[in-house]
Amino acid sequence: MTKYFRLAAAIIVALTFIAPTAAADEPAQVESPDAEQQAAEAYSEASEAYAAGQFDRAAELLDLAFDYDPDLIYRYNQLLAYLGMADYEAGIALLDEYQKAMEKDARFDDIGELREEFEEAIAEREPRDEARQEQQLEEPAAISAPPTTTDEAEDSGNLLGWTMVGSGSALLAGGLVIGSGVLIGDQIDRIEGSRTAESQQQIYGGEPIDRQDDLDTLRTHRILSAVLLSVGAVASATGGLLLWRSSSSTDDTTSSLRLDPMLDDDRRGAVLHGRF
Repeated sequence: MTKYFRLAAAIIVALTFIAPTAAADEPAQVESPDAEQQAAEAYSEASEAYAAGQFDRAAELLDLAFDYDPDLIYRYNQLLAYLGMADYEAGIALLDEYQKAMEKDARFDDIGELREEFEEAIAEREPRDEARQEQQLEEPAAISAPPTTTDEAEDSGNLLGWTMVGSGSALLAGGLVIGSGVLIGDQIDRIEGSRTAESQQQIYGGEPIDRQDDLDTLRTHRILSAVLLSVGAVASATGGLLLWRSSSSTDDTTSSLRLDPMLDDDRRGAVLHGRF
């Protein structure tokens, strides 16, 4: 703790009192009085930013001041700004470039200690970062689906069940209508009235079609009727099963619903079996 108090005091003193001055044995190289003035103004703004806790702003202004006036005092104060903003890697990179030159300047006799401060800070931070990464790997965030309430599940089952029952009923109705022959009454009448060769000649003699055409039409309607009745029966039975399962989840009363197709040569239909 004493070390950090000493460091903080050193930073405040450095930014407050270490103003840009030429080294005793190596005067600073200033391109022009204007550049020197601009460097001094940037340094003054950097001092105000540092005092306000704006360390990143202070570091940028000190870098600008060094561009105007290549005095190492700006780099030294930039190191203190990096230390304040906890950008230890940037401080080490700056030391790698300028530490040897600073060691030759009597103004920076503590540059070695400053480097130790950066290295110790990095060494103390690395174990914490590793522990945090390990914890994140060991405990991945779980992604869970939104909970579905019982009422929502029952409503979904009821809706699907009634939809399938309605669709199945419509298919059954269509199959019954087609199977009844009401749509091809004329063809059926011609077929029934042309069982002998003479009757066929009388009925189909002046027609562009023959008895085989009517038989094909009748056969097609029977196949279509059988398909519609079968699919409708399956859809209705499935919908009834869904409704039964949905109701059985909240009601212990035993119930069942079954719809069986009834197909033979003369009839097309379905038989509904229910127990409630």
